[in-house]
Amino acid sequence: MNILRTLIAITLLVANFCQAEIYVVTHRDNPAQSLNANEVRDLYLARSQSLPSGESVIVYEGAEADLRSRFIRSALGMRVRQFDAYWARLIFAGRVLPLKLAKQESELFTHLANNVHAIGYSDNRPQSDVLKTLLVINE
Repeated sequence: MNILRTLIAITLLVANFCQAEIYVVTHRDNPAQSLNANEVRDLYLARSQSLPSGESVIVYEGAEADLRSRFIRSALGMRVRQFDAYWARLIFAGRVLPLKLAKQESELFTHLANNVHAIGYSDNRPQSDVLKTLLVINE
C-alpha cells in the first residue's frame, strides 16, 4: 500500500513539472494589460477584430505544428482539423482574411516588437523588454 501511495505522489509531482505553458504576447505599448481566455478565443476565431478597449488588432499564428496544435487545443478547445475547417469556411465566405503567419518564433517576436497592435503566441516567455505577456495558458 505504501508503494502505491509513493507511486501516486511521484506521478503527481512529475505531472506538475511537465505542465507546459503558452504565452499570448504583444508589444509593451499595446493598451491591453491582459486578456482572458474568452477574449483570446474570440480573436483567434475572428469573432472579434479588436481588443476590449476597442483598438484594432492583428492576430498572428505560429507555423510550428506542435505549438499550433497545443494552442488550438488548449486555448480554443478545438482540434486542428476543426480549426482549419472553421477558418476555411470563413475565408471562402469572404468574411475575413486569414490569420497572419509567423514561421518561426523570432519572426513572430519581430512582428510583435514592430507593431503595437499585433498579438501572437509562443511557448517561450518573451525575454525582450519590448514585449509583454497578456495571458498564460497552462496546458
